[in-house]
Amino acid sequence: MSNRQSRGRTDQGDVGKGKSQRRQSPDSEYSTQWDAIACVLAQVHDRKTVEESFESTYRRIYKVVLIRREDKLFTDTIKWHEERLQVIWSKQKGRLIGAGGLDSGSQVRFLQGFLDVWMSYWEAISVLPDLLSYLERVTKRSLLNECMNIFLASITASGSSSGSVIDSIAFLTYSHVYVRPLQSDDPTIRVHDLAGSCYRVIDGLCEVGGKDSRPKFIDLIEKNYLERLRGYYQTSAEVLASQTSVVDFCSTIRRWLLEEECRCHVILPRHMDEDLQKLVVAVALEPHLDRIIRRDTQSVFKLLDDGTTGDLGIVYQTTKLAMEGPKILLKVMEEWLSAATGVLLGSSATAESKLLDLIRLDIKVYNLHGQALISDPDMEKIIITILVSQIKGSLSSSEGIEAWRNFEAGKLGSANEPVIVDRIRFYGSMIMREPEGEREN
Repeated sequence: MSNRQSRGRTDQGDVGKGKSQRRQSPDSEYSTQWDAIACVLAQVHDRKTVEESFESTYRRIYKVVLIRREDKLFTDTIKWHEERLQVIWSKQKGRLIGAGGLDSGSQVRFLQGFLDVWMSYWEAISVLPDLLSYLERVTKRSLLNECMNIFLASITASGSSSGSVIDSIAFLTYSHVYVRPLQSDDPTIRVHDLAGSCYRVIDGLCEVGGKDSRPKFIDLIEKNYLERLRGYYQTSAEVLASQTSVVDFCSTIRRWLLEEECRCHVILPRHMDEDLQKLVVAVALEPHLDRIIRRDTQSVFKLLDDGTTGDLGIVYQTTKLAMEGPKILLKVMEEWLSAATGVLLGSSATAESKLLDLIRLDIKVYNLHGQALISDPDMEKIIITILVSQIKGSLSSSEGIEAWRNFEAGKLGSANEPVIVDRIRFYGSMIMREPEGEREN
């Protein structure tokens, strides 16, 4: 056989072998390429040196696209991340369950473990837009967004013998804040920071896709945080309402609200502030407000009698938060003003003394209205209806007119304080401007 013939047969054999390789089925071709790509993904997530260059991975994806398996590659990439996270969380929760109850420092390590898993995962998936850029371009889908959605789904999925990762985080946070602090060598604020970092990650994942994260976040922590929180405040408020005065009750409610506001700056996302305020008001304040004010009306009367703006302001501002709160407090103000003016007008004092006492009451009430009641317009209507009308009626009577003349003549020795002088002149000029018929009424 000549060299030429031998060479020709060899070339024909190579061609046949090439045809055999080209005839490899699409599924077999895909399997070959996927195994290599999956190996690269594992190296990226394990922080190992990636043995294959980005260019090689690009060519593998190109080959997958040629056999029209790009959608399958995208799906398998997501599934690979799902399975990896399932294994990771199973180990994390296994350590938590195996460590025992809340007396162990493992709970704090679980929170730290969550953050470690997320940071490692984030660093790895941040590479995907470059590593698998051709796949994203062909499918017109974001691997980064999909992988973040997968992470969120993985922490909300319940295992066969335990709840979800987020349930564990919510339960540990609630227990740490409202039951007793988790044991740790770290200071309490450090544990708060850990929990807060976990919730910020979760809240950020809820925002993927540009959606409002608040409803989704609330739904995620409803069972193991918000439900327990409602029970906590319901029980605490029942005990509080049965044992304290209206001032102490309102002061405690305001402290609870302030504490929840602070937790929304340290632990929970800030957008939860309004939701937690509504929760405290609905569970702790509204069910008891009317009963405790009715039971302790005399305490409110005493605040009004003494002109105690600080405590009255606390009661007013807290009461205003409840749906029926303003009506309840208006009723109390109406009762107090009616009683106070009734006592003054029913006394045996002279007309001049009654007038001065009404003016002093007027000054005190408007001082309370401006400071403690924050110039509430509805409260002012009550003041005008009861107190102002009584003063005008007193000045319009024959005795009142005589007292007014004595005042003008400087015969009311007690009426030498500038504030009292101004108020008497204010009401006197108001009466004098009215038609005579209205004055008599």
